[in-house]
Amino acid sequence: MRIAVLMIAIFTSALAVLAQEQDKNLTLIRKVQVDPLGTLGAVDGCEFSKDGKMLSASDNHGVCRIYRVSDGKEVGKVTHNLLHNKKHHRDGEINAVPFSYDGQYLCTGRNRDGTKVWRTSDWGLEKHLINNAETDGIAFSPNKKWLAAAANSNLNIYSLPNFELIKSINHGKRGAVNSISFSPDSSMVAYACSDGRLRIVKTDDWKLQQTFSNHSNKSLKSTRFSPDGKYLAYSGGRQSCLIRQVSDWSVVADLVHKGNMKALPGDDNDGDVKVEAVAWSKDGDYLFSSGVVDGVMRVWKSADWSLLTKVQAQEKNRAIEFIDVSIDNKVVVGGDEGFVYIYQFAPPKQ
Repeated sequence: MRIAVLMIAIFTSALAVLAQEQDKNLTLIRKVQVDPLGTLGAVDGCEFSKDGKMLSASDNHGVCRIYRVSDGKEVGKVTHNLLHNKKHHRDGEINAVPFSYDGQYLCTGRNRDGTKVWRTSDWGLEKHLINNAETDGIAFSPNKKWLAAAANSNLNIYSLPNFELIKSINHGKRGAVNSISFSPDSSMVAYACSDGRLRIVKTDDWKLQQTFSNHSNKSLKSTRFSPDGKYLAYSGGRQSCLIRQVSDWSVVADLVHKGNMKALPGDDNDGDVKVEAVAWSKDGDYLFSSGVVDGVMRVWKSADWSLLTKVQAQEKNRAIEFIDVSIDNKVVVGGDEGFVYIYQFAPPKQ
């Protein structure tokens, strides 16, 4: 009997050490319920402020809440109108929630209610930029000159600080704009579309520079430039994340989200795993990506594009809709559970 108890203790201890080894790079520090329905709801957007002190997170009931990262306390709330249109079941989703680089504004985009700009000083409405449009992608430029916002299949460019429309780029009626990313020097803006194409526009003349297709015509969900501007990552419509080298737009990596990777305990769904979200560490040394059906977040090393680790960041069969990384290496994950999870990322020692 004693031998059996001892063996169980040793086995349990070994499992604990194994789990610690597997999670040594990502430590869960906070779980925040965003959607009032909890696991019956969803988080449709989440982003850190540029200084990493605040976190915006939206539900699918037209509400975006703002939290203080240090303690998870809610410090603000902004609301879009709900249209209650039976033809549009996604009317309540707020899909983009970025902060401006100077920290003065929060911008939110909701299906059928367009784009709104809010003051972070009092969370009052500064401007309603467009109405009756689907707004899934929004991004502020690092040079603090522009705001890019989706309006159905258009990419609208607004000048700052007055939020005046200066350009509307249309690529046809086939695909809505799902995700937008400015290059670090603000010379380019990339946007991923539901027609399966990634488009890159030059900001000096707002003309199309490049178009790439995922060859499946399935919706592209997320795109992000690396912090040093060397790479552009994009995902969606397939089981991998593509990395292009900006200097010549060649594909340097195709990061696959299925069977050729060793699964962690509890992660047995490495089959058809579409990639939903991508985000870079602030030094650009690591890329985070998520699978749409397995609830797994993967971390890749940009030095050789090998897999560093992966964690079950949502329940299995729950999508991770968004990933963002703060200036101090906190990682937020939001998705179909109705909660956001905040991890502290600790890169391996060199």
